[in-house]
Amino acid sequence: MYKDDLCYIPTRGMCKINKVLDKDFFEDDPENIIQQELITYKKDGKNVKKITFTRTYIDNKHTDCHSTEIFPSGV
Repeated sequence: MYKDDLCYIPTRGMCKINKVLDKDFFEDDPENIIQQELITYKKDGKNVKKITFTRTYIDNKHTDCHSTEIFPSGV
């Protein structure tokens, strides 16, 4: 179910985090993970978008969802 590179959430090749963080940061048993979130902040003209990708694990399955918040300039 999980890849050996410890990148559980798909990130389009951005997951080199295991080369940056200490090995102790990652779970020894990824089966205990119940939810993960990846948050991205993106400039969009004068506004900032906050895009959240959430993966929730239930038994041997997972569900994915995403949301987008827009922060007007000056906030």
